[in-house]
Amino acid sequence: MKSVNIFRDFLREGTDMLKKLRGALILLAFALPAQAAEQSVHYVSHAAFPAGNAQLLPEARSELLALLRELESYPAVLGIEVTGHADASGPAAFNEWLAELRAERVAKFLLQQGVDPRRLSFKGEGARKPLPGTDDPAMQRRFEIHLRLAAE
Repeated sequence: MKSVNIFRDFLREGTDMLKKLRGALILLAFALPAQAAEQSVHYVSHAAFPAGNAQLLPEARSELLALLRELESYPAVLGIEVTGHADASGPAAFNEWLAELRAERVAKFLLQQGVDPRRLSFKGEGARKPLPGTDDPAMQRRFEIHLRLAAE
């Protein structure tokens, strides 16, 4: 019977101790500075591709090189996502394929310039997300780059 009482006392003390520990952890959580969220930068290119083609125009290459120079001012780039787009001419399936190929071409260009492949991803959106404010089909043949940055 004595061993049961000792065990019960041990459990009671353990429970009280856990409550105190939980309270201390909650206080500690409020005392610690909150981690800053990631920052992001979104870049939309100008008309970057000829109609029905995934070859980067020279102007688009220049835009990418300027963007890469700008990236040097960011201390920690966590990720780079390239999204390719197409205009609405042509069948939807073709536009999906073309947009994916355009994103891949931009990603390959970035890799050739020394971007870390572990931080790079790409996808195509077809003609599903037209650029608002313009009816110019050339402006829809674009890429977008979303940068995830570590908070300062």
